[in-house]
Amino acid sequence: MNSNQQFMSPEMYAAMQTGDPHKVYKKTILGKVFVQILNPFDGTPEGIILEGNPNKDDDECFVQLWSEKEHQFFKKMNKKHLTNGFLVPVSIEKFTKEKKPKGIDYSSFTDEDIEKIVNSRFLALRAHLNKVDSEAHIYRLLSKAEELEKSSGIVNAIKGRIAELQSYDAIEE
Repeated sequence: MNSNQQFMSPEMYAAMQTGDPHKVYKKTILGKVFVQILNPFDGTPEGIILEGNPNKDDDECFVQLWSEKEHQFFKKMNKKHLTNGFLVPVSIEKFTKEKKPKGIDYSSFTDEDIEKIVNSRFLALRAHLNKVDSEAHIYRLLSKAEELEKSSGIVNAIKGRIAELQSYDAIEE
C-alpha cells in the first residue's frame, strides 16, 4: 500500500464533504461485514469492512455513498448482503441527525435554562457541573447564582468547577 492510497480512502472523502451523502447504508449484525464500493476519488472498485456495534450506531457501521453511480455499483456488488438483511438503507435525515456532534451546545442555553439549573437541587446542579466542559457556560451559571444570591455552597461548587477546568487547561499547555 502506497502513501497515496491512505489519502484516497472513502473515510477521508466523507470527512471532506460539506453536504449530505447521496445514500447511506448500515450493517445490522454484530459481526464484520465486507462490502464492495467504488472509491469516490478515482472510481475504482474497493473493498471495505464494516465493523462496530450497529445497536450503538458506531461510525464504523455505516457506509456513505456520494453519487448515483456509487449507489448502483454498491447495490449490484452487495446484493447478497442486502437480500439477507445484513445491510439496510438509512434515511439521510436520520443519519445526519444521529451523526451530529454528541456534545451539548452550551451556547444555546437561554437565561431561563441557566436559572433552572442554578435553582435545581444541589446534587442535580453538581451532576450538571461535572458534565460541563465549557468555562463560558459555568461563568454564566456563576453569574446567575450570584445574581440570585444563592448559598455559598452553590457558589463555591461552581467556582470549584471553574478552577478544575482551568487547571486542566494549564496541564494540557
